[in-house]
Amino acid sequence: MPGNTFLSETSKKILDIEESDQQCLKTLKQFRNAYQLLQSVLQKPHKELPYALWTYQLPSTMSSIETQFTRIVQFVLTDYANKCNRPVEYSIKGERTFWIDRVVPLLQTLGDQTGFVGFEWCETVADEQMESDTVPECWVHGNVRYLDGLGYDRKGRSKIVMESSSGPTAEKVDHTLNDTIKNMHNSIALLEAVVRRNHHARFTTVTKTRAFSLQLIRTTLTLSTTRLDPDSPGKYIVQQHRYAELPTSPNDWIMWYKVFELLALLTTMLEEQTMIIDELRVESSGTIDIAEEEYVCTVISKSPTIPP
Repeated sequence: MPGNTFLSETSKKILDIEESDQQCLKTLKQFRNAYQLLQSVLQKPHKELPYALWTYQLPSTMSSIETQFTRIVQFVLTDYANKCNRPVEYSIKGERTFWIDRVVPLLQTLGDQTGFVGFEWCETVADEQMESDTVPECWVHGNVRYLDGLGYDRKGRSKIVMESSSGPTAEKVDHTLNDTIKNMHNSIALLEAVVRRNHHARFTTVTKTRAFSLQLIRTTLTLSTTRLDPDSPGKYIVQQHRYAELPTSPNDWIMWYKVFELLALLTTMLEEQTMIIDELRVESSGTIDIAEEEYVCTVISKSPTIPP
């Protein structure tokens, strides 16, 4: 948090900016038509919500990414209206029940509509984590760290690691902390894999790569990223970007703005990452001239933070 005394002044300023951007819904408002759709329909009774969503007049001149994000809004809120219409609300017994019921549909819809990411759910493992923990001397895998969700690109390369750390009504702090560390460990493994695949790309380009993590604690979903530290090769920067409390009843409609702010930022960052990965592929292909001292392998090998 911005008030954390262990953070540098630079880090505190970055967090202040993120907090301000979230509060003013900066990314969501960049999808102007989707934002206007939300303003038009969110206060309607849930039984009228699907009709309002799908009869709303949208301009035909929207960009591809805004069209995709608007579809995310429509499908997510249609599912929400369905859940609001349940005649009986059963009590939740397990920590993954709320995760599957409320979080999985959000992210699956994002993947379905954008094509930026595919998903595996519950007790899945990132291949990159297995590679990272392999003992080189005997080629034996280390500890397997199972995830509650994993997002990956069209080539099967992991992009998002996810953990459901509690049910909606109670939290075990030690479980939350362990899941936070697990997400950080897996995120670093994802970045290590990027370095291995692109060791002759520019270090400056690799530092633009992001590994995403999502963590659910009770009913709050948090989006963070991990990246290589451009100023200290061999170190990493973990940054929280957005958090949102998930709506669970028809009276919670106002919460959807923060949820869609989180999804809007994730959508735009995933789109940006596709371009950065393409840039890395070109740099690694040998078709452009790159000085050896710019290679990521050269920069990291010379870093004082890497043990000999």
